[in-house]
Order: sequence, then C-alpha cells, then structure tokens
Amino acid sequence: MKKYAIFFIVTALLISTSGCANEKAFYAAEAISGAGHAPLLDNSAEIDQFTVVKPADPNIEYYGRWDKSDPDSYHSYWGGAYLKVRFTGANVQIKLNKATTLLVKIDDAADKLFSNVNGTVDLTPDGLPPGTHTLRVAAQFDQKEIAFNGLVFDAEATTVAPSSSNNKIVEFIGDSITTGADTTYGNGAAFAWVAGDLLGVEHTQISDPGIALVDGYGAHPVGMESAYSKLQTPNYTTTSNWDFSTYTPAAIVVNLGSNDHYTDIDPALFQSRYIDFLAYLRHIYPNTEIFSLRLFNGWFETEVKNAVDARIAAGDAKVHYIDTSGWLEGYGTANPVDYVKKSSPSVHPSPLGHAKVAKQLAPALKPYLDSTRSPNP
Repeated sequence: MKKYAIFFIVTALLISTSGCANEKAFYAAEAISGAGHAPLLDNSAEIDQFTVVKPADPNIEYYGRWDKSDPDSYHSYWGGAYLKVRFTGANVQIKLNKATTLLVKIDDAADKLFSNVNGTVDLTPDGLPPGTHTLRVAAQFDQKEIAFNGLVFDAEATTVAPSSSNNKIVEFIGDSITTGADTTYGNGAAFAWVAGDLLGVEHTQISDPGIALVDGYGAHPVGMESAYSKLQTPNYTTTSNWDFSTYTPAAIVVNLGSNDHYTDIDPALFQSRYIDFLAYLRHIYPNTEIFSLRLFNGWFETEVKNAVDARIAAGDAKVHYIDTSGWLEGYGTANPVDYVKKSSPSVHPSPLGHAKVAKQLAPALKPYLDSTRSPNP
C-alpha cells in the first residue's frame, strides 16, 4: 500500500495579498501539496483485514456545523468544524469523498497537516503503540470542507465511547481573523482554536473571510446577521437553515467589524446592528455567556462597547465586553510585530499574534466556564 500523506510542522506562511475584504486570495497560500488517495479497500479480499466504521458510529463526536442528512457521508461547513473519536489499535485511516486539507491530532501530539488529500488516507503511517487513542480531524480553512465517509481501523480494533458526554463548547463568531487567514494551519492556528484548546473545551469557528456583520457590506451580499442562521457559509448561493438545537454553546465570542470598516459603513448603523445581533444571539441561547471583543486594532471600539452596554441596560446579565487594548502590537507600522507583514497594513495576526491573543483571552473566559451562574432574568 502506498502512503502519500505528508506531515508538516510549519510556523507560518506569509503571502502577498492585502485587504480583509479581498481575503479569498489567501486560500492560494497553500504550498504543501500531495495526493492522499490510497487504494487499500478497492480489493474486497482486503476488507476483512480491517474494521470499517461509518460516520453515524455513536462514538464519533462532531463539533461545529455538519450536514448529516446522508448517513454515508457527513459534510462539514464553516470554520473550525471537526470530528473526534477514541479508538483501539495501531492504525487509522479516513475515507473522504472530496479533496481537502486536514488538520489531524492524535493523542497529545501536535496537529499535523495532510494537504490536498482524497479517498482513503492513512493517518498513521508510522503506526501507534498499543492502547486507546484519541483522534481529532478538522479542515484547514472553511472552504476546505470535509466530506467524511468513515474510518478504517485494524481488524480487531473498535471505537470507544467518549470520555465525557457533556463537553462544554465555546463558539467563536468572526471573519478571516477568527479563521486564521494567512497562516499555514488556518483554523488550527487562529486565536479561537488555540484559546479553546488552552481552556480544555470543545470549540468551533462560525467565521468566513470577507464577511461583515451587516448585510450589504464586506465581500458577501449577506453579513453575519443573516448568515449565522445558515448551515453553509455565504460562499453558497443557496443554503439551508441551521438547527440551533444541535448544540448549545456555554460561551460565544464575537469578533466582527473589520469588513464593515473596510466597506465604509456608518458607525451608527454598525452599532445599531451590533445591538440587534447580540439580542438575536440571546434569543437563540437564553443562558449562554456572550463576549464581544474590541477589534484588535481598535476599529469601532466605542460602538462595540456601546452595543454591549445597551444590552446590559436592557437586562442582559450575561453579555460582556472584553477590552483587548495592548494585546497586539504594530498594526499599520513598518514593523507590524504581531500582524502579518504585507505591502499594505493587514488586520490578520501572525501565528505569534494569535497565540498572544489566546493567552489573554483564555483566562478572561475561564471563570465563566468553571462556575455555575444564575440564569438570565
């Protein structure tokens, strides 16, 4: 059996694009390539040598937004969606129905990048020691979706029930910043992903490059105020509604406004729609803790804080403003320090910048995740 999966540990990949509203170009940054198709299961005589697990296996956990309407192929959408499973045996392969780039974590090892893979992909070319292992598989970027057809294990191997059946979930809502644009690991390098891992919680990123908060601004016809309710991202011309009963996040972190700013929205309109969006989130999730971040470069600082204050004045005791002043350095300067260096100023943090944000954000969220607070009045 040929194994083509290529592992890379890369700190950062800087590309020459500019403008948050034109972020589609950053997908071209993927310089790691290779085929991951392995014809292992094409011969029916070989199938008895392996345990094949379907997507609907009850021990596989799914985080983020997944379309499960086809029992033979589950499809991930938006950023930060991943699957997670515990299993026995020394080998695991994933069956894919379309080409994608994966972030794969096994046990306590770092995420590894499997670039441009399809078909049956060997995730353990060197094998694993005996025992029970944990696998996490995510897509690199929101447009690198996972069409998941199942897993393949050793003949005597099995999946194992999750170690916890009630994991807390933190949902991050944002644009290319929350997506980890201009980093090799994409979603896996973004502050949202890193903060979630630091907190030891499950997490997902409802984020898309170029998206604004307000409809008619940013790179898409619709902003997050309309796109948030959909299963698919605004990159799809038609999309179905998301079922919000699928999961209830313990916390939501909102980081929006860069693309509204790039497309010259009136600050008063932005503030008004931000208030409406926070009220909309509260309607969906009555008791979720909601956090609004000051944009890292300070855009709409007053408007975001005013929006949070307006919701608090309306009686919402579980909405919070997080002042990120001083978290990142160098925006708009010749030495961008914590931002990606481009021909024009970029709002995208570097991998180091994302790590800095995560280290500040995680302790700010932790008290609200560790304690049982009273329901909203």
